[in-house]
Amino acid sequence: MKRILLALALLASTAATFAQKEFINKFGDTDGITCVYVSKTMIRLLPKLDAGNMNLKKISQKLESVQILSAENAKASTRLRKGCQEIFKRDNYEALMEVKESGKDNATIYLREFAGGRNSYVIFAGDDADLSVIVITGTISIEDIQDITGEK
Repeated sequence: MKRILLALALLASTAATFAQKEFINKFGDTDGITCVYVSKTMIRLLPKLDAGNMNLKKISQKLESVQILSAENAKASTRLRKGCQEIFKRDNYEALMEVKESGKDNATIYLREFAGGRNSYVIFAGDDADLSVIVITGTISIEDIQDITGEK
């Protein structure tokens, strides 16, 4: 019984590790898509971690990784959009928020929950010709997101 539990724990940790870089692995060699992966260690080395008006340093100890993908043209944007939608559907990502405005950029925030309080938030924003995807993984709660954005 102990061996079965150990094997299941190992399998779960391996799957979670693979999921951390799933977007980068899928699109890393795609023409027209720029990919950036920031590891847990690098996040902790940054003296100031700001994104717009959000101070991510407050939650840096809870972050495991940040992935940023950006499509540079319409063809790459279409490929990135389709590939991400496949991942969202296959891995049961939940759409938390969606913003659609005619003639403007659209944005959706997705959530995938893992065991042990780990989450992966995906910010999926852009239009037909320009798309950006930001994947934030860690033990981050909704309260943490509210804290860094100033929304309570």
